[in-house]
Amino acid sequence: QRADVRIVISLSNVDEKLKRTFEPRSPGIKRRLKMMASLANGGIPVGTSLMPILPFIGDRKDQIEEAIRATKDHGGTYIVAGGLTMAGVQAERSLDAAREYDPSTEEKWRKFFNWREGGQPNYGPTRKYNANLGLRVRELCVKHGVLDRMPRPIRYAKFPLNKRIAEKLLLKVYDLELEQAHTSRVWAYRKAAWAIDELSYSVEGKSEKELQEIEGIGASVAQEIEKMIHEL
Repeated sequence: QRADVRIVISLSNVDEKLKRTFEPRSPGIKRRLKMMASLANGGIPVGTSLMPILPFIGDRKDQIEEAIRATKDHGGTYIVAGGLTMAGVQAERSLDAAREYDPSTEEKWRKFFNWREGGQPNYGPTRKYNANLGLRVRELCVKHGVLDRMPRPIRYAKFPLNKRIAEKLLLKVYDLELEQAHTSRVWAYRKAAWAIDELSYSVEGKSEKELQEIEGIGASVAQEIEKMIHEL
């Protein structure tokens, strides 16, 4: 009643064998889904943090769909998905688990992350892989009637119009990432979103020219923001 809340339940997958191998000491999948249903029944917006989606052993379409279907069936209304990153001790532990799950995965992961023996892996998957994964998740979310991004908590914001515009700009950023658009376009919208989000005043009634005076907002994005102001 006093705050706008969004919750995500971490579920890398709903495959019991993968769960036992990669998260042996974490709460059970059924317990997490039961908690999701309890939150949803209490009127609290909840969804799934589908991270990390494991390459080659957890990223098949049917595996992702199973997790999205479970989310829908337990009252979840959105998915936040992402691939596996490999940093520090996490990389070695993840590789050990992958080797335990299926010994042939080690060679695939070493090639996927450009990880030579004795060296360091790339931090994350390629841009192309991430985009294709995101499109796969989006297709399945549309099929099951859930969102592939988490709605922002805006209701009690000091400047709700700013927050709604920033949300629309960030959704545009994600769309551009899935399209593998040039990074300059992606960053133009991302910087504009951050700028609007952090303003100490409302953009209501601001003209395109006034918007361009805000650091981080270029001419073409300012034009789009002015349209958003009138539409929202």
